[in-house]
Amino acid sequence: MLRDRDYPSAMLRLQIACNKESERIIHQIGHDAYKNIFLSFAETIYNEKTASSKSPHKPTQQQAFFQRLFLDYWEICLAYETLSDFPVLSRSRPHRNSKLSPSRQLFFWRETYLNEFYIFQLRLETFVKHVARAYRKDYPGLVEINVKGVLKTLDETFFSPLIKLRGTHVHVHRSRRSDSELNRLELLEMLAIDGRVNAMSASYKSAVKRCQAQNIENFHVFISVAKNALTVVFRTFEGVLLDVDGKIVYPTNLKSK
Repeated sequence: MLRDRDYPSAMLRLQIACNKESERIIHQIGHDAYKNIFLSFAETIYNEKTASSKSPHKPTQQQAFFQRLFLDYWEICLAYETLSDFPVLSRSRPHRNSKLSPSRQLFFWRETYLNEFYIFQLRLETFVKHVARAYRKDYPGLVEINVKGVLKTLDETFFSPLIKLRGTHVHVHRSRRSDSELNRLELLEMLAIDGRVNAMSASYKSAVKRCQAQNIENFHVFISVAKNALTVVFRTFEGVLLDVDGKIVYPTNLKSK
């Protein structure tokens, strides 16, 4: 089950459909067989070369597809959950003996968020491409158009500024160099803490609070961007993945036995 997060309705409908499909498969093949299928599949994902080849229960093509669909979907959920947790996690304080300065913590959370958002972006793109590949024979034109349109929308509308910022952070210089407030905080910290200039102490503390508030505000903005991206993806492919009754629709070329 999804935790208490603000997920788009189309995403929640797919979750409900996956829950119902799991129940149907368990009822059809038995609980023990269902567990063995997932164990075999998980072993294959972890290390295909060492996975057991003698499992008494092999998944059908439809079951293997459903497992992959759900795992792709769940990776998106986990990535979005991580992004959603940043406003709370970034308020945590390390032990006072850790010697981590406020600026170091602020830099860490902001730069880590860029990496986590990149992971979220990749998970969404993987989901889109896997769905497109699976249904290409059933909806050749529709899926191709949707995939190109969705990926273009994700890149241009939602991810472009963050992609550019992260690219600069990784390949040119750390993201803090692009932020005048963080640069100012780092300078004040050198004067007030390292240089022990007491006259700068009040300005330093004020800068810390301002940057902390800015971090939280930025995280909420990015979370909103992530949710909008989720909405675009799951609304676009809802008609492909689910029927009018909200049940999983399998690609017609997959065998059920």
